[in-house]
Amino acid sequence: MATPDPRQARILRAALDLSPEARDAYVVGECGDAPALLARLRQLLALDAVTALPLDQPAEAFAAELLAADGDIDPRLRAGARVGPYRLVRELGHGGMGSVWLAARDDGQFSQQVALKLIRLGMASEHVERQFRRERALLARLQHPNIAQLIDGGIDQGGQPWFAMEYVAGITLGAWLEQVRPGLRVRLQLFVKLCRAVAHAHRQLIVHRDLKPSNVLVRDGGEPCLLDFGIARLVEDEAPEHTATAQRFLSRDYAAPEQLRGEPAGTSADVYALGLILFELLTGQRYRRIHGSNEVTLRPSAALGATGATASTADVSRTHLRGDLDAITLRALAEEPARRYADAQQLADDVQRHLDGKPVEARPDSLAYRSAKFVRRNRAAVAVGLFGFAAWFAASSVALWQAAQKSAEAERARIALRQSEAARNFALSMFAAADPGKSKGMATTTGELLAAARERVTHELDGEPEVAAELLDQIGNTYVSLGERDAAGEVLREALAYNERSRRPSLAVTASAGGRLAYYTFENGDAARALDELDSLVARLRRSNDAAPAVAAQLAKLHELRSSVLYATGRKKESRAAGQAAVATWDQVGSQYPAERLWARISLADLDAGLGQGDSALQLADEVLAAPLLQGTQAPPALLTQARGVRVRALQAQGRHAEAEPLLRDTVAAFTAQYGADASMTRYWQFRHAETLHALSRFDEAQAVADAVLALPPDGTAAYRRIRVEVLAARIARERGAADAGMRIVAAIAAACGEGGNAELCGSARALAAGG
Repeated sequence: MATPDPRQARILRAALDLSPEARDAYVVGECGDAPALLARLRQLLALDAVTALPLDQPAEAFAAELLAADGDIDPRLRAGARVGPYRLVRELGHGGMGSVWLAARDDGQFSQQVALKLIRLGMASEHVERQFRRERALLARLQHPNIAQLIDGGIDQGGQPWFAMEYVAGITLGAWLEQVRPGLRVRLQLFVKLCRAVAHAHRQLIVHRDLKPSNVLVRDGGEPCLLDFGIARLVEDEAPEHTATAQRFLSRDYAAPEQLRGEPAGTSADVYALGLILFELLTGQRYRRIHGSNEVTLRPSAALGATGATASTADVSRTHLRGDLDAITLRALAEEPARRYADAQQLADDVQRHLDGKPVEARPDSLAYRSAKFVRRNRAAVAVGLFGFAAWFAASSVALWQAAQKSAEAERARIALRQSEAARNFALSMFAAADPGKSKGMATTTGELLAAARERVTHELDGEPEVAAELLDQIGNTYVSLGERDAAGEVLREALAYNERSRRPSLAVTASAGGRLAYYTFENGDAARALDELDSLVARLRRSNDAAPAVAAQLAKLHELRSSVLYATGRKKESRAAGQAAVATWDQVGSQYPAERLWARISLADLDAGLGQGDSALQLADEVLAAPLLQGTQAPPALLTQARGVRVRALQAQGRHAEAEPLLRDTVAAFTAQYGADASMTRYWQFRHAETLHALSRFDEAQAVADAVLALPPDGTAAYRRIRVEVLAARIARERGAADAGMRIVAAIAAACGEGGNAELCGSARALAAGG
């Protein structure tokens, strides 16, 4: 007997997941150089189309066809008929083996409604009846609040088995998504409960083997209930006939690869099905309907970007899915069972870790990743610490400076002094609240301290709006540094409201809070409105003629924000003009802000490099590196590292990639050591490294670096920064002939050209699709 071509199974599986019209073109493309293989695949696909096995259509349709063919009508299957001690009320549903009825106990003992399962007339056979009895026996072993409970069972007058289950008043999981449209966290919490129900079955050595949304009902309170163990089996039971029966009734869209190959299915098959359900919960899309023939497992975030959110997932963005949820789903959907979670309990635990803000097992372990998770879980305590000291010293400095001014400034000095005292007392009281020895031993949970700080400001300092505005601006900017955009936006808006109530509104607060809110408007996809708001703030500060260093510093920051928005929207020359304005403004107060002055020059050098002006960029970078602040062992390490990095960026702009590449490796390593692998600036230099590797035609290395950036969780920066990595990764994949290049290009176009995209990057992504 001839040995089958090793490609046969792979190509056949992929073709079966395509529409009938697309199958032939696919197999011709895959094996056009092997006519014997092509002929065999066409024969198998033709057989599949003719046979029309039950797994190629819904079970209820298959059952209906069989009944119509037999012409038999089961006389029991009507309302009012009696089965054991129960009377049938109405049919709830039917499938390949039988039907399920709502039934009421009718023996005078007590009142009870149940879901009664019966084998259809004409369907009974030795195998089917054995399967039916197995389901009843398996259900008797399961006692879990999220699994429909077995209540009763027996043999009817015709000698056919029946059993009564708990009647679950609810809707299917798919209907729940469409009708309720729950938030992402609610969906994940339900999924954890579902996984734990499956894990309970696994502990009873029972594998479900047919997990799918239609086998999950959701009660009014949002509790899931797992149904239909009709093709389940005991782990220790390996009888071949069970596999054959399961193959007959399983649902292809939710079957594991080993089930589709007709191999024995263990707990990992249920894990795979749960991964498919998780994918659907995250994206609103059925995995096998959009995955096509690509062998690379599709990430939920890529699917959401390529297809767009459905009505049921309108609240989910790609940033929600990148990182933990992508990694968890990919592990559950691994092709090889050994690479998946060992069982449903491990999957449940990992999703719960994500919900709790803890490191997940599906992500590569690293100090930076675990540290970031710690900060996110304890962001309030960290934030209050940062805020307390920053507010205290910043406000104290302002008070001392203003107290030395002429008598006309006495009112400002009084307010600044009150701000200093309030910040100091406030910080001390908040630290006391966080002390376990003074809080009766109870740990302060995530968010409680910072939320309490905000609440206390609005209640205790409501009569002193000047002080409240300053403190709320500090709290809001602490949230900004932690990446909590929603909380930051709310608090900064409160700061502006208090500032407007003040007798002498602070221009510094107006610019600080207003500028950050304008930038958030840009990150939310409205660049035009963001620029209008930033322009208005710049004009307001210029009209004020306020020479206070704090006001000049805020004006410089506004110029920097404008420069970032203009660059991201393709207005690069205007971006450079704004960068020059920032440098000039910092120069006015250089003695008070020497580090900020150098940072502005570094940003301008980076802009020049982006504009292809390598000579200018290199000159600016060398000027910064020669600054007195960066000489000796006391140089600020972050500033020094960034300045060196921008010098390398200038070499890139000059086309000196071979010289730049090893320096870029050092730059990435330096930022990783200082900030961690998933910090915004580390990602930026990784992107630049991938660019240079691509320019040197080292495609495999470039792809690995770009993919490493895309695998990191979102960091709250503007979307275009991640989109440019996606476009670069798609370009590299196409040039190296990767199998997933097409999918990457589609995802890049969806990200760059959709809402919140970027016109320049959109053009680049579309050019890739056109072969440019």
